[in-house]
Amino acid sequence: MDINTNEAVAEIVRRFDAEGEYGFISAEDINGLVRGLIAIDMEYMDSLGEDGVYDEEFIFEKLHSCAKEICPQHSAYMMRFAEDYMDFMEEYLVSIDAIEWE
Repeated sequence: MDINTNEAVAEIVRRFDAEGEYGFISAEDINGLVRGLIAIDMEYMDSLGEDGVYDEEFIFEKLHSCAKEICPQHSAYMMRFAEDYMDFMEEYLVSIDAIEWE
C-alpha cells in the first residue's frame, strides 16, 4: 500500500494530541512511536498483497511489542497506545479512500 508517510504521521499524531490521553509522553516520543508503528503496519500490509486478509490480532501483537521497544519507559501504556494507533490509522486510511470494506 502506498501512502504518504509524513502525512499519515502528522494526521495520526494530531489524533493522539486531540485525544489528550498521552500528555505525559513527549511529542518527540509520540512522533517516534507513530513512525515506528506505521513502518510495521505498512510492512505487514504490503506482505498481504491485494487479496490478503488483515489479521488484527496478529498485527496488534507486533505493534504492541514494537511500541514497548520504542518507548520502554511507558511500556505500561503501550497496549492502549497500540489500540488507539490501530483505530486512528484505520480512520486515516478510510479518509483517503485507501481501504475498502466488503
